[in-house]
Amino acid sequence: MSRLARDAAAVFMSVGLIAGTLFWSDDAWPFAQMRMFPKGTRGAVWVLALNADFSDGRRGVRLGFENFHLRRAEVEGQVARVQAHPELLGDLIRVYNRGAPADRRIVRLYLLSRKAPLSEGRLQPGPRAAGRRARAAPPPGIRWVVTEVAHWPPR
Repeated sequence: MSRLARDAAAVFMSVGLIAGTLFWSDDAWPFAQMRMFPKGTRGAVWVLALNADFSDGRRGVRLGFENFHLRRAEVEGQVARVQAHPELLGDLIRVYNRGAPADRRIVRLYLLSRKAPLSEGRLQPGPRAAGRRARAAPPPGIRWVVTEVAHWPPR
């Protein structure tokens, strides 16, 4: 009896996964694939980024949070705190500069907020990306609205 129940469960799961892949949508999860963004949403995707100016003259260089041994989610939870105390970015600069050669040290660090609009669960491409297929992040031609959250040192 237990073997029959196990075999029936395996057949049910297999049929469910195949049907979910071919015909169903988010409401049939875990049999169907989940979309990254809900359909019908007209919100925005929000992403934080760090840009830096270096002592060798390079300006606005995008740095990953991993350069500071951070995860993006850790910083996203601290946005209000960083806005209130931008000197926290100075701590990141000091940590980065400890191991950097003198000509590649950060002289200014910017925390940026990037937002891209959603419509019907998809990122909306800018005019130059029309007709292109979207690739994995970052999709080409997406109209990101960039605002500065904080910077250090003060100007």
